[in-house]
Amino acid sequence: NVTTVMFVAAVSEYNQVLYEDNGVNRQTEAVELFRQQLESEWFLTIPFILFLNKKDLFREKLPHIPFKVETGIEARNTDYTGKECDPSKDYSIEGNDEEFEEVYNDSCDYLQRLYESQAELPHIKEKRKGGIYTHFTNSTDTENVEKIMNSCKDIILQINLKAGGWFSE
Repeated sequence: NVTTVMFVAAVSEYNQVLYEDNGVNRQTEAVELFRQQLESEWFLTIPFILFLNKKDLFREKLPHIPFKVETGIEARNTDYTGKECDPSKDYSIEGNDEEFEEVYNDSCDYLQRLYESQAELPHIKEKRKGGIYTHFTNSTDTENVEKIMNSCKDIILQINLKAGGWFSE
């Protein structure tokens, strides 16, 4: 009787490797695990609430650690086409640096699409009925509870509308 799955991934770990296998990027592993959960027969009709967590740490790292690395052992986000930080610049991460905000927003958009696109893979899309509610969060964000409650209310409303015959997919 699962009504929703909450999946949490740390966006700040884009440049880190797994503790147990230093040849595997943490972001790559998290996306793969998310895909596996989406295609699980137990969760095909279940909505997901996706928390892309640690946005505060992600914001701090982005000016100093490249989001996109095209070659070598640290290659990551090779298909990213958004704006990138110039390593020779000193960015303000406080929300008042237009150039940095564009890089940050492009990177966040890419990450959201990266996760949500897993549900669009043909072998998953043809079977999957549950939606994905994505939120960027951090552990000190007091609005997290409100985001969770709003997503849960929407899920419960959809379940009840379907049960009453008022809504179909």
